[in-house]
Amino acid sequence: MKVIADQKRRVVLPKPCAPGDVYECVSIGDRIVLERLQKPERHVPPISDNPLNPKLMEGIDLDEPAFPPMTDEGLA
Repeated sequence: MKVIADQKRRVVLPKPCAPGDVYECVSIGDRIVLERLQKPERHVPPISDNPLNPKLMEGIDLDEPAFPPMTDEGLA
């Protein structure tokens, strides 16, 4: 399929293209090829079926640093 650019160097793509599709222009020798980029799959973190046991969390201080400081300076 051939498409021709207008005076403003715009090219109208054929019908299978939808608004919002993203293309990459790849230059191969004297040709320019448009490659459609796919949207990455959405990553959903796994959720446990078992709720947290509050008794296990009783002795944990979440505000306490997990590692000792790397310098001898005290906390700010």
